[in-house]
Amino acid sequence: MATQKNAVLIPNQATQISQKGPFVYVVKPDGTADFRPVTLGQRQGENVVITQGVAAGENVIVTGQ
Repeated sequence: MATQKNAVLIPNQATQISQKGPFVYVVKPDGTADFRPVTLGQRQGENVVITQGVAAGENVIVTGQ
């Protein structure tokens, strides 16, 4: 297993797939959701590495209502 420094890791269930590829919803400072295309990296158990699209410290929506 390789080590990846400064990797952004999110739960698999936070990712969704559209016709244009994978995406997540990120919580903006005003509390609303922002659609964000992402590039997925290696899966790590129940999590996946995000190589592009989400920065460290951003909050992603895992489940909706």
